[in-house]
Amino acid sequence: MRSMRMGLEIAAILEKLYPKQFEISKMIELVGNADTMQQLQSGVPPEKIVASWSESLTAFDQIRRKYFLYK
Repeated sequence: MRSMRMGLEIAAILEKLYPKQFEISKMIELVGNADTMQQLQSGVPPEKIVASWSESLTAFDQIRRKYFLYK
């Protein structure tokens, strides 16, 4: 999770500092989520983007726990 946030922080800063050179739209392959890309392009702060994943991450965690071999 921290590495994803770090990537978003770096992308946001590069977009802010070098808007003509940095092609944020090419990050879709790394991010893999169109909503996240839209938020980044709209200037939503990375911490708010990560916070918006909370509900989905909780649901994913509950599902994956069913498949743990060891508890």
